[in-house]
Amino acid sequence: MLPADRSCVVAMYHYIRETAPMTSPRVHALAPDDFSRQFEFLAETRRLISYDEFESGLDGGPAPAEASLLTFDDGVRDHYEIAGRLASRGAVGVFFVSGDTLAESPRVLNVHKVHFLVAKFGAEGLLERFSRLLPPEHVHAATFGLADSGSAAPTLYRYDDGAARAVKRLLNYTLPLDLATGLLADLFEEAYGSEVEFARALYLSRTMVAEMSRAGMTFGFHTETHPVLSRLAPADQRRELARGPAL
Repeated sequence: MLPADRSCVVAMYHYIRETAPMTSPRVHALAPDDFSRQFEFLAETRRLISYDEFESGLDGGPAPAEASLLTFDDGVRDHYEIAGRLASRGAVGVFFVSGDTLAESPRVLNVHKVHFLVAKFGAEGLLERFSRLLPPEHVHAATFGLADSGSAAPTLYRYDDGAARAVKRLLNYTLPLDLATGLLADLFEEAYGSEVEFARALYLSRTMVAEMSRAGMTFGFHTETHPVLSRLAPADQRRELARGPAL
């Protein structure tokens, strides 16, 4: 833990893209101009540090003073241009990628299938489609999730509305993982066609990762398939992490 007189703001980003007009379905994203303003603010008010400096501070080395570490999740192509902006300013970031997105035939992670299906059908529309496809013993989970989604102050997915919280909770936490994965695959193919082609357009390629690494960016492993790890048995959790060093 960093000493009280030292601090580091860790900023975490996901999609950084224009939202209107868009050539792809609308998802919640930070506009590039807004990212630039945040970056300039952090660069002016704090010292942007590398992961090595951050790790050194945690391990007992010199702790950063009024520092900031920029991190980027999920390995989407948005981050390729961002890395170029950072490099042009002498800054670096930490980029987390998942194994399935870097495969020869990449797949769209379930978390992103949910985002783009909600963008296509709306959260309530997606829940309605799942209700039609679910085995009878699981239909109640979908209908109850929507009815219960506004009954208490949200602690999970607190930035979403009730229907979006309900569909994410259903797919990420309630339904058996194999069932949720199969239903998402079927609906995604219906909505967008080839998952492989969509994934190639959505995620960083290995060539991009290598180029970004040469420019000084650090890469971390975001598990193989991006599941909710707490739902997995210990052996399955280890499998999700095992290939990280090889990437």
